[in-house]
Amino acid sequence: MKILASFFQILSQFENVLQIRFPPLFENFSRWVGAVFNLDALQMVKVGCIIQTNFYTKLVGMTLLPIVITFLVFAVAGLHTMCVKEEEKRRKIVDRAVSLFLVLTYLVFVSVR
Repeated sequence: MKILASFFQILSQFENVLQIRFPPLFENFSRWVGAVFNLDALQMVKVGCIIQTNFYTKLVGMTLLPIVITFLVFAVAGLHTMCVKEEEKRRKIVDRAVSLFLVLTYLVFVSVR
């Protein structure tokens, strides 16, 4: 599954990286794949109507958003572990938080252009 997700992330970047036009069918497919497999927060939120976005605003957003999400995941996990008394459940909570963090970093890996 990881290899397939990486392949689709790379495939969705062909148009931007190579700076060439592909047939419309391939362009539509790669844009759809990019919307599904890449974590593009500025595109999901549609901030273009509020502020103008360019490469640098996307770069800052894609750099800060994973840090904020990571902080939130570990803060919630930390609060949850304080409420749980059993050591086994605490370990499971920490394992889930680390797993979420790894999935997040894996999704962000190719998204920053």
